[in-house]
Formats: sequence, structure tokens, C-alpha cells
Amino acid sequence: MGTLICQLSDYSFFQITEMSNLYEAIRFVVETNYIRHQGFLPLGIEKEIAAIVEEEKEFFSESFFFAVRNNETKKIIGTVRICRWKMENQSSFPVKLNTNMESYVQKTHCNPDRVWHLGRLAVNVKDLSRVNVLLLKMLLINAFSVICKEEDAVIFAEADRKVFEKLRFLDVFCEQIGESEFDLGSEAIPIYNTARGLQAFLERHKSLCYV
Repeated sequence: MGTLICQLSDYSFFQITEMSNLYEAIRFVVETNYIRHQGFLPLGIEKEIAAIVEEEKEFFSESFFFAVRNNETKKIIGTVRICRWKMENQSSFPVKLNTNMESYVQKTHCNPDRVWHLGRLAVNVKDLSRVNVLLLKMLLINAFSVICKEEDAVIFAEADRKVFEKLRFLDVFCEQIGESEFDLGSEAIPIYNTARGLQAFLERHKSLCYV
């Protein structure tokens, strides 16, 4: 699966460190999103999974890809990936935003060399459902902790409507910066935040941080 970061009683937290392990994680992300939002898996899903795997390979050297596995079933039950973006190569950024990201970097007075993208966030709410909110917090905290090591960093993401509302419930207030689009069966809202804006959430839940 990758490098074991922490093993708890019910699940284990990993970092995917080999590109050969991407397929299982991406399949989980794609299937979880379709089942959650549409209730079924569409035809042609294998091609979609393969395309996303190839896309992630392009950014793998600049990424931290985390996954959680159920210790009993050995199945993945949660994932998240953060990726550093090179400002000089905007076409390479792994997010489809209908806005000028550079303007938001300038607006926040963040470092243009410390721009991150958060994606592939998925949690299987049917598996280990009693702790799915805790699992979501853990995935976010460990992703945010990497970003917040650079206090002048900025993060962009595309969150589906339910995740966007859940972030607000968790007191993570991100700003919408463009029109939403449909991706992997759900409405994706482009958002951003800064390392400074994430610090309070990180401090409250630092006990869940393992990286």
C-alpha cells in the first residue's frame, strides 16, 4: 500500500510512496464518489480511472498522497492528496478553475512558490461509519499540516457541495472563487484558503496529526 505512518485499533494511515499503488487509491476515489452521488457506477469507469491515474503520475513527485485502510477488511476507506504547484507552469495545475489563481495568490500576500492543491478527498461512509467524521478530520489535518509548515502558503481545491458544507461545519471557512462544475458525478466548487486561515483548525485537532 505504501509507507505506514500510524496504525490504530480499527484502521491504518499510510502515505502512498510508489506510483504502482496509485491505481487502488484512485479506483476507491472514483467509485466512492459515483456511488455516493449517483448510486451506481457508470459505463466506461475503467477508462476514467486509468486517465486519472496517469494524471496523478504527472504530479506524483510533488505530491503527498495519504490513504486509510480498514484493519479488518484491508480495504481503503479514505484518501486525500495534496500537490505543490509551480506558478510558472499554470497549465500543469491539477485543478480546473474558472478563475485566475495568480490574482488570489497576490490577494492573500502568499508566496507564489508555495501554492498547493488538495484533491482526491474521499471517505467511505458505509465502512466504519461511526467514525467517518473523525476520519475526514484526520485526512484533512494531515494534509493541512504539510501545507501549514509554510506559513505563507495558499491552497486551492474543488470540493463537492456536501464537503464544502461539511468544511464549514468543522469551522474551516474556505472562499468560493469560481463557478461550480460537475466532476465524478457531483457538483465541484472551486475554493481556496491559506495556511494562516487553517492554523486554528489544525491547532484544535493536532492530536489527529501523524506527519
